[in-house]
Amino acid sequence: KDPVPTISNENFAVVADNKFTSSRLVWPEQLPGGDRIIEQMYYIPKGYKYLKTPIKRILIQTGAGAAWEKPKLNQGEFVGCPVSQCWLTLNQTLGPEVDAVLFRHSYSPPTYQRPPGQ
Repeated sequence: KDPVPTISNENFAVVADNKFTSSRLVWPEQLPGGDRIIEQMYYIPKGYKYLKTPIKRILIQTGAGAAWEKPKLNQGEFVGCPVSQCWLTLNQTLGPEVDAVLFRHSYSPPTYQRPPGQ
């Protein structure tokens, strides 16, 4: 079983209890011709509290990919993300416990009973 994720701030360039309110433009009509994806990735919601936000565990159910395209597991893929408390796993036995399940390239129904809210 994967270890229970813990917050490790030594690898993250974020400020605890961030009081920054982003003025980034995230809607298409606000930024015609701009890069909304970049704006959305770095958007920090008003009142966002990094250290008080629970970690979201994400299971990659299908399509983890070839060795060259495998994502960094645990929190590695999210280093540098200003609002992320996300954690990736390929461990299928964690299916009933994770917050979200990602189906990449194909859909294969999980073998476990999906809990409400997943």
